[in-house]
This record gives sequence, C-alpha cells and structure tokens, in this order.
Amino acid sequence: MIRVILILFVMTILLIIPGLIVIIVDIFDRKGWFHSVMMRMWARAILKTGGIRVEIKGLEKIDRTKSYVIVSNHESALDILVIAAYIPLNFRFLAKKELFRIPLLGWILMSGRHISIDRENPRKSVDEINKKVGKMFKKGVSTIVFPEGTRSVTGELLPFKKGAFVLSYKFGVPILPIALIGTGKITPKRKIDIKPGKVVIRVLEPRCVKSEEEIESVKEEIRREIEQNKKLII
Repeated sequence: MIRVILILFVMTILLIIPGLIVIIVDIFDRKGWFHSVMMRMWARAILKTGGIRVEIKGLEKIDRTKSYVIVSNHESALDILVIAAYIPLNFRFLAKKELFRIPLLGWILMSGRHISIDRENPRKSVDEINKKVGKMFKKGVSTIVFPEGTRSVTGELLPFKKGAFVLSYKFGVPILPIALIGTGKITPKRKIDIKPGKVVIRVLEPRCVKSEEEIESVKEEIRREIEQNKKLII
C-alpha cells in the first residue's frame, strides 16, 4: 500500500507543472511530438518509482516514420504505461470519457487529442473514433487498441474484437502486435496493489490487413502470435 501511495504522489506531482507545460505546448505542436516525449518520461518515472524493470525485444521491427495500429494483450492498468514508456512512437490512446472529466488529467488528454470513448453510445463512439483516428494517421500519429476489450483477470488471453483490424484495413495502416509479459503479476485486476518486478515487451512483426476478407484471419493469426509469446519464459 505504501508503494501505491508513493506512485500516486509521484503521478500527481508530475501532472501539475509538466502537465501545464504540455497543455500549453500542445496548442502549437500539431503533431504532438512533445506530448509523446513528456508522456514517455512521465511513464518511465512512475515505473521506476514502482520498482518495475522493463526489457524490450524486437524494437528493430518498428519503423518510426510510419503510423501503426498498436495491438496488445491487456492484463493490468500498467499496460498503457509500459507501452507509453518504451514504444518509441508518437501515439494516442482511446480512453473512456470519464477520464476526460478528471481535473488536469482530462485537460491533458484533451490537449493531446487522445480519443474519448462513450460506452453508453457505441454507434456514435465508433463513428467519432473513425473520424479522429483517420486525422491522426494523416499526421503520422499511431493509436493503440487493446483488442480483448477489457483486462483479463486470469491472465488467459481473451477473444479479440475486430475493431483494430477494421481500422488497419480502412486506413491502410499496419498492425503492430505487442506481447506484454508480467504486468498482470505486478498489478492484478481488482486489487489495489503494485509489486516490484520485471516486465517484458515483445514487439512482433507488423502486419497489414489488405482486404475486408482478411480481417478475421489476420485477427486470429495475431492473437495466436501474442498468446505464444506470452508463454515464453522471461
């Protein structure tokens, strides 16, 4: 519990002054590179405070000049922090609309043009996501989607939803699969606890969805690859 309180304290401190700077710079930085750099530093500081070591493999598979739909397994609230800290891309994530109502954090999310999801109105939400993501891709910005749709309580990989793969096909942007190993042990779902430990990020081969008919097959292939890599000893 002491570690959790310390991390929350560090998060709050890093949100105040750096957060206000980010909000101001975001007005002029239309591609949001400064936002991404600050997000990376913020995430790394939090992970270091929590005693969390991260090893990344397959970084050479990322072309930093391209936009991607990043897809990853989802076991922990730490997942987005780990990806933000160590995947060297300018990306934005999809977040439930309630987060945008939190003072300062919500302002940072809005200024950084992260995407709000309205779970009470999924049809409208999908239309808005497509519109906003399309604009992001044109600017060379990537996005991240957890295709399981929720965190896995048991650590077993849940079935994938097809949304990320539809985006890949619709906008001609490759999928960048990532397997996260160890985050579920550090911060299990439904527990207010953070344990020091090691996380491994495995970056897998990017894949394009070239036709509508390929959406389902590519979705299942990538799911199998992530599942296989999750089982590798770290």
